[in-house]
Amino acid sequence: MDRMNNLFKIVSLNVKGIRGVNKRRGIVEWSKQKGDIIFFQETFSTIDIENQWDREWNGKCFFSHGSNHSRGVCILITEKLNLAVIRSEIDLEGRYILLEIEIQGKRLILCNVYFPTR
Repeated sequence: MDRMNNLFKIVSLNVKGIRGVNKRRGIVEWSKQKGDIIFFQETFSTIDIENQWDREWNGKCFFSHGSNHSRGVCILITEKLNLAVIRSEIDLEGRYILLEIEIQGKRLILCNVYFPTR
């Protein structure tokens, strides 16, 4: 984050499945270098992995799970940002997350969406 300008970077990436430890850790480490707020699509996440992914990120994680073979989105927010969640809407089918938040005194609406193209 550029503290002088009070800016933060948002990165969005279709990860095409990150249940595998090596691929996930590589993508998470890359993401930590590139952004402060990260949107992942096609995570193939399920509720049983939340605690592990939380520890790997070291920040706030918001999940909308699909199955271990399809769908799933998440939003990762670095611990460096002063975050307050005002409202959240999380799809139960792994298609979207909508967050109304306040970061660094700025109010934002974040939406991470994954829908098929057909």
